[in-house]
Amino acid sequence: MIAAVELAKLVNSAVESAKAAEGKDVAEQGRCLDILKVLQKSLVTAALLKETDAGKKINRLTKGNDSKIAAAAIQVVQAWKDCVKRLAMESAGGVGSMPSISSQLSLGTAASNGAADAALQQAANGSQQDGQSAQLNTPAPKRQQQQQQQQQLLPKPSQAAGATSRLPPKTGDPKRDKIRQLLCDGLSLVPVDQRAQQDPGEVAAEVEAAILQRFGATGPEYGAKVRSLSFNLKDASNPDLRARVVTGQIDPQQLVDMPAEELASDQKKNLNQKIRQEAAAEAVRGQAQQASTDMFK
Repeated sequence: MIAAVELAKLVNSAVESAKAAEGKDVAEQGRCLDILKVLQKSLVTAALLKETDAGKKINRLTKGNDSKIAAAAIQVVQAWKDCVKRLAMESAGGVGSMPSISSQLSLGTAASNGAADAALQQAANGSQQDGQSAQLNTPAPKRQQQQQQQQQLLPKPSQAAGATSRLPPKTGDPKRDKIRQLLCDGLSLVPVDQRAQQDPGEVAAEVEAAILQRFGATGPEYGAKVRSLSFNLKDASNPDLRARVVTGQIDPQQLVDMPAEELASDQKKNLNQKIRQEAAAEAVRGQAQQASTDMFK
């Protein structure tokens, strides 16, 4: 059974890559498909899907614009549905008395299947009422303390920027100005004493100008690159990238040309490596299984 933390990391990575793939980023599309293959093989319960919101998030990918990612997400949902049904039947009839997995799916009672479907549907769609009930049942002082702790975890660009930070220069184009501010919010997370006297607003303007120069217009490719850079610059686990951009170690043009793999934090790079290894191992297992099957033809 996959751990909740690991499941959440994989699902969130799949969602992030799917968003980047909307801008025709082939590398991110391939990364998303690799993650979905790993998720398809993972054993899950309805409770685990609900706890992590994994079912809800993967279900959204089935409705995306990328046909390959949507098809792979559908396979994950089906695999998880089968897994939840199987575990529900094992719980109802006892593991020792159950036949093979394939026969479990065909011999299960309508009541078991219905219960499993309902559990999976609840996990996939989320339960807003449960969240509201839990909040109402939490004592007021404790709830206030939890809200304060959550607020402390949120990045505060205005505080990180300090008095020396200025707004990015205006272009007169509302869309471009909004993008410049978005990039500035990420770069402003660099502490003042680590900026080498550089202003995040000015750097953000240079980065946006480099993106526009690269793609020629504020079209879909421009938007996809902005989303990718904004995500990585605001990533709490990627402070090194922000600092290198602000201090000039990475110039704007170089930043725009960097592939998604180089932009990622060390934590994400390690996760990517693990995903590739698991995907490669799965491919080897698939080839071995095909070879053994061919022997009986």
